[in-house]
Amino acid sequence: YKIGEQALIDDIELTLNQVTHINNNTGIELTFQITNKTNNTITINADKYFVFYDINMVQIPNKYTNDKSIIKKDETITYKLQYDVASKELYEIYFYSQIVENNIKFSFTSSEIIQDI
Repeated sequence: YKIGEQALIDDIELTLNQVTHINNNTGIELTFQITNKTNNTITINADKYFVFYDINMVQIPNKYTNDKSIIKKDETITYKLQYDVASKELYEIYFYSQIVENNIKFSFTSSEIIQDI
């Protein structure tokens, strides 16, 4: 999936709305819109639901703490993630729904990242 493209996995809708350089371009911030279409409340744990790897396929931990991680049935929230990452051409982040090993991938290139102002 690309920036702005809506994904649906296990009744969870996700859209990666934007990616911005932060901290003098030493990191990136990803802004997702998440809608819970399941029949239950879900609690998003950034490092379990979202997996972002460095060049060596080592998971990079999320640095941002969201005010809200509990999403009630039919609720939509904005969810931010921040990673310290070296500059590269192609980035990929995986979302794991925590049901079986289902996952989806969002990809974006360095040219799609908004410069920090």
